[in-house]
Amino acid sequence: MSANPDDDRLGRRLALDCGALLPLVGRLVAAGLVEGRRGPDDRSVTIALTAQGQALRGRARSVPGEVRRRLGVSEERLAALHESLLEIVAAAEARSGEPPEERRDDGPLLP
Repeated sequence: MSANPDDDRLGRRLALDCGALLPLVGRLVAAGLVEGRRGPDDRSVTIALTAQGQALRGRARSVPGEVRRRLGVSEERLAALHESLLEIVAAAEARSGEPPEERRDDGPLLP
């Protein structure tokens, strides 16, 4: 998005680089859900929800609870799964920094 660290938060939060994030934001702008506002330096952009985007966010807040209810999985179990996934992501990110010659194929992920 820009050199402004605040503007890069969205990309980090979604684990998307600029090349993937910009088309997504463009589609959200085209749908009327967000708007971009240029910063004073003309290089940075602040993204904000429009009224339509805020209404959608309000409706979307019920989605996680509804998914849990339909799956029949407890909040505690989902929290444990989330923690496990965060560990996997952290391990993958740490490993991506290894030189290729130090990476090894540990075989299939599943037996």
